[in-house]
Amino acid sequence: MKIVGTLVGLTLLLCSLVVVGQTPPQEQPPAVTPVPYIFHSALGTAPTPIENGAWVLQIISRGGLAGGGRGDITADSAGKVVCANVEGACRDAISAEQLKSLSVFVTNANAAEWGAPKLGYCSDCYSTMFILKRREANGEVKTFFSYWDDTTWGVVHEKGFPLFDALMTALK
Repeated sequence: MKIVGTLVGLTLLLCSLVVVGQTPPQEQPPAVTPVPYIFHSALGTAPTPIENGAWVLQIISRGGLAGGGRGDITADSAGKVVCANVEGACRDAISAEQLKSLSVFVTNANAAEWGAPKLGYCSDCYSTMFILKRREANGEVKTFFSYWDDTTWGVVHEKGFPLFDALMTALK
C-alpha cells in the first residue's frame, strides 16, 4: 500500500510539473483574406507611398463579357491619377479641394468597416477590387482591400463605402 501511495504521489507531482512547464496557448494570427485569382495579375501594381502620411488608392476591374473589366484607376495623395483601359474620359489629376476632402476619408479609413470581401458566381459580371496603401506616421506601410462583383456590391457594402464613394466623386 505504501508503494502504491508513493507511486500515485510521484505521478501527481510529475503531471503537475509537466503542466507547469507547458507554455500557454498562443493567440492565432488573424486569418488572411485570400485574393481571388481574377485579381492576381494586378497585385503589387500600386506604387508604395514614399512619404509618411502619403497614400495610394487603386480600383482594379476585371470580368464582364469580354473579360477585360471596366479599366483600372490609381490615384495618390499628390493628386495624380493614372487610368488604364478606362472607357470614356479619365481625369489625370484630382483638384486640391477634392484631394483635401478625400484625404480625410483616407486618414479615417478602417478596413474592418468595409464589409467582408465577396465574389458571386456570375461569370459575366464585372469584379472590382479596391486597394488603399497608406504610409503611417511611423513609416509603416499598411495595405487594405476589398472586392466585390455586380451581384455582391450591396452585401459587401451594406452600410455604405464612404472612401470609395469619395474617390468616385473626386474622379467625376
